[in-house]
Amino acid sequence: MLGVVVGLFGERWVRSWGDVRCEIDDWSINVGTSAGPEESRLDVRFLNEKELPVVVWDMGVEFYKGEEPLEEWADPTALFVDEVTGSRSRVGPVNLPPRVAVTRTISLVSGREDKRQELGKVDRAIFVANISGAEDKREELSLPW
Repeated sequence: MLGVVVGLFGERWVRSWGDVRCEIDDWSINVGTSAGPEESRLDVRFLNEKELPVVVWDMGVEFYKGEEPLEEWADPTALFVDEVTGSRSRVGPVNLPPRVAVTRTISLVSGREDKRQELGKVDRAIFVANISGAEDKREELSLPW
């Protein structure tokens, strides 16, 4: 009986070993200038090294001026971009199957002149991904300007 219980829970525990890798492939200003970026894009690639699927619940970029985060009103809108069709959709959950690389292009759109000016003043950016079933990811980005 003990062997069955250990087998059931032990197998799942072993299958949950591994890491979820996250790499930023490209990060650039797509429209605008460093003084007022209208649209920035980044390509993010995930690899789930576990034997179980995991979910990226939310992801985006946090901007900072010194140690202070950019005020919420100035945050750009984050959208997924389908590189084939060009369609855009709100950033949402992304399923990561085991041992398959998944890439998403994220567009950060400021939309208004006052937001563009505030984004032009930032000096630090951090990519953040909240992952269910694995450790959350935070990666400092070099500013594209």
